[in-house]
Amino acid sequence: MMMNLGYYEIDWSDGTQLRYKIDDNPIAHIWKSVTQYYLKQKDVHIFNNQWAQLKHDPQLVEELWDRMYADTVRYNNNPAFLDTYIEMPEKYSPDIDWRPLLNHLHEEFHTLAEAMVEHEMDLNVYNNPLHQLNIDIHKLECQLQGNHGWTDYVRYGFFLHSVILGRYVQKIEDPGLYKYFRCHDRANGLHLGYHTVGKGLLHCVHDNDVELVSKGLVRQQDDIHNEVIQTFIDEEPVDAHEEQIEVITEWIINNKLQDKVDLTDPMMLQTGKPFLGELDTKKTVEEINELFAKAEVIEVRIIDANS
Repeated sequence: MMMNLGYYEIDWSDGTQLRYKIDDNPIAHIWKSVTQYYLKQKDVHIFNNQWAQLKHDPQLVEELWDRMYADTVRYNNNPAFLDTYIEMPEKYSPDIDWRPLLNHLHEEFHTLAEAMVEHEMDLNVYNNPLHQLNIDIHKLECQLQGNHGWTDYVRYGFFLHSVILGRYVQKIEDPGLYKYFRCHDRANGLHLGYHTVGKGLLHCVHDNDVELVSKGLVRQQDDIHNEVIQTFIDEEPVDAHEEQIEVITEWIINNKLQDKVDLTDPMMLQTGKPFLGELDTKKTVEEINELFAKAEVIEVRIIDANS
């Protein structure tokens, strides 16, 4: 018998409320527990680096590029950060080979972020330009991919933060839980966020980032945080897990990376994000896209099933 886990309500700055019915699955149970623990903290708040992935917009591409360049300059000129120089072209041009550039920038973020953690520097401080740079890399990536025939879909991610609590997560100890990290036919709705520094294997495959895998820098998600991603697509979602496994396997073999990736490890076979809940109110993708473009999350709560 399915258990009713209640609802996750998300309030937006324009007065909109999105209400998701929390799904009855093991990942959703753990996520709910972690989120409730955050919500009990006196200083809990929505972290300021919320991100939206919108339908393709040429003007947005230029805005993202300009902001990314400004963040690299801000990082390079701040003596408080590590003595490493991040380089990128000042202006966007359609002639730029953007895929290797974004792969390089993401690797720079990855190595610098891990180095900051190692030096006990707080990666989550509000003025850290690496955070916004990482968010905009993914947003720009999706915009440019969308311009090359990829399916239009919109997403919005955010997480709760508490200085008192720090980074509170639940480690995934049971390898059987990785079966929920799959590309399934429940693409529309609320999903668990990645909340991991670096790229997962499937991301590397889609980016053709052989160099990162060869360096042993793949970072699969191995814990559950409170971060969520709201996802909506135009097309009817399909279960493409097995198809994606074939794509991953073929890519690994073709690039002779078998010694870098153990495909017998369930953690390496993640093809999607665990489903957490279904939107309780019907909205079109166009309505969701407009909301994600113009508003931001200001408050969340978990409501009991009987409320």
